Amino acid sequence: MDKALKFDIFRFHLLPITTKQTSLFGEQITYEDLVNKKNEVFNDFVKDLQNLNTGVPLELFSQEDDSFLFRIANPKKTIIYKDFKEIIENTEPYVYLAINLNDDVQKIGISHNTEAFSTTTVTKNAILKIFNKYLNQNSLSIELEQIFEENKFWNVANKYEGRIKLIDFEIIKPNMSRISQSIKATLKPLIQNTNSHKTHVKLSAPEQGVLENIDKKNKQVEGLVSYSSEGGGNITMKVLGLKSRIKTKNMAKTKKINELQLKGSPEQIIKVWKDIVE
Repeated sequence: MDKALKFDIFRFHLLPITTKQTSLFGEQITYEDLVNKKNEVFNDFVKDLQNLNTGVPLELFSQEDDSFLFRIANPKKTIIYKDFKEIIENTEPYVYLAINLNDDVQKIGISHNTEAFSTTTVTKNAILKIFNKYLNQNSLSIELEQIFEENKFWNVANKYEGRIKLIDFEIIKPNMSRISQSIKATLKPLIQNTNSHKTHVKLSAPEQGVLENIDKKNKQVEGLVSYSSEGGGNITMKVLGLKSRIKTKNMAKTKKINELQLKGSPEQIIKVWKDIVE
């Protein structure tokens, strides 16, 4: 049977560690210059990624222009049986990592494979460790935030209207002007001036009341939801009558493809992974 591959889609945010003068490759550099060079630094790193000592089996599977498709393995031990005997063998199950470095895209797709990594969040954390080890040496850091379906959030908000007690917006420092317009007027200056990489905006109802006007007509709330849905951060919602909090990570935007498409011609592979992180 053909195997279907599911990719979770993440936005990456490449951010300077400090807003003060710092260093890049051992040379002193201003914050403004580092902001201008950060994409170039990260792009050069990704292009040479398979040649670096990352500590995990990793290979560049395909590449064109600003788009890359890697395979990352997780070495393990597995048990097989032969002649009624238990034999321990080495195995390296893997996942696909699709990266689009285009300044107007900046997305990463991570495929599901529980034999390699239990969740795409576990894979994401392993990737962040590799990326930040290099970037931190050059006064940069990277955040990966999952993109979710905005309409799913509004469906939930409408469903539980009159029962919403709390909404917590986690806002990642804006990295792309295209997705940060919705928080530009208020939050962006505050985040920029304080060098906050993660900022929480928490809406909490009175003890005997509920949150009101949680809908698209409320432009402040609509702007926060729009920014978060594009990979700008997570949203958590507390609803009366529900034991567990609702989280946008369960509304993740995904792409499904047939794995056989990744075993075809180079032209077919290029078409497939470009679609993953369009």
